[in-house]
Amino acid sequence: MNENIDFAGRDILLDTNLLVILIIGFTNPLLFKSSRFAEYKFSDFELLREITVNCRRCLTTPSIIAEASNIFDKAGYWAEACRKILAKLLQEWVEVYIESKQLLSGPDSALALTLGVADGSTLGPARGGALILTADGPLAAWLSNMGQDVQEFKVIRNIWNNL
Repeated sequence: MNENIDFAGRDILLDTNLLVILIIGFTNPLLFKSSRFAEYKFSDFELLREITVNCRRCLTTPSIIAEASNIFDKAGYWAEACRKILAKLLQEWVEVYIESKQLLSGPDSALALTLGVADGSTLGPARGGALILTADGPLAAWLSNMGQDVQEFKVIRNIWNNL
């Protein structure tokens, strides 16, 4: 994992948690004060917005989208608004499709079987050259051990906060 990251010209894939934080920030920043999303702050949204604006392309997968959509239920009244923001983002983002049967029974199925289908779906874009941004330590370790370009969000946040 590289601590000096330049996002310009890069394809970026946000894991489920980071996609949720990005959308929560666009929807209603007051949701960060809710205990449901208390692990993150509005400044995390600002950092993710900066990254996604400056990268070449934002990628996602159907599995990440489905998981994020389900998490929006935690936003209560704001869940529908979150899904509408997601729909707007997807007009500009590239959705990378990998069949679930491939994720769960293909040659690299151990990742999806161990960490889940959404995490397993990050491997295809990673192998295609995308930088995977994740808040999930086990996913970061797994992808790094496979030689993929991955960065934990907490490291990026620390660099951002020290600029």
